[in-house]
Amino acid sequence: MLQKKNEIIKTFGDRNHFLMFFVPDRQYELCQDETMAILSDSPTLTELNATYGKNTAAMFLVPQLFNLSEFCGAKDKFTESQISETALLIATSYPWIKVKEFMVFCKKFKLGQYGQFYGTVDPMVITRAFREFLVYRSDVYADYEEFKAKKAIEEQKKKPTLSYEEWRKEKEAKGEPISFVVERSEDQRVVSYKPKPLETLVDGAKALIENRYNVSVKSLLDMRKMFIEKNGLTPEEVVEKSERNEL
Repeated sequence: MLQKKNEIIKTFGDRNHFLMFFVPDRQYELCQDETMAILSDSPTLTELNATYGKNTAAMFLVPQLFNLSEFCGAKDKFTESQISETALLIATSYPWIKVKEFMVFCKKFKLGQYGQFYGTVDPMVITRAFREFLVYRSDVYADYEEFKAKKAIEEQKKKPTLSYEEWRKEKEAKGEPISFVVERSEDQRVVSYKPKPLETLVDGAKALIENRYNVSVKSLLDMRKMFIEKNGLTPEEVVEKSERNEL
């Protein structure tokens, strides 16, 4: 937390500068791209209190809520006690919410996406609307995780792969142990399979399952076939029997 506190102060200065930076008038500027605003590394309400004092989260929320009330043009406005209690409820119930996330919520509420007031500013309309916003927020993070997973797969596909022979020579050059050794004839038929102790057999099975060798799909299938021919079991069966002490 100390490191985060120092980062916040370095970026935004003291409390007054922070609150001036995140004034409601900047909701559209700071949250123009709603997805990026949600995914950004803006401080959470907890981090605000830890950095600038226990009332800072409420000091940030109150102007945002007041601005929301004014924008909606309800005849009966927030009372001072209502706006203070609503800010406190949000700060204590959702301390992990980031300041830009709350500003995105205010922006979307103003766009009519989360209910409306009917003549009177009702704090419960806001708290219910905020729960709806949290569903949208979760979807944003889920989509981002899916994007990262797909990107990681694409990057993995771009990595160069090795044939079994290239992998074996690389391991030998580094002096690293080889889980199993295959000898082939000139026409690439398997002619022998050097026996290995149980511990290495199980490790080799796990290595094949996870493709720790970083070989091409074709080479991996060849290696699995050799493994099965020698041991009479698939790598998955070896691991499963090992876990049940059946080998």
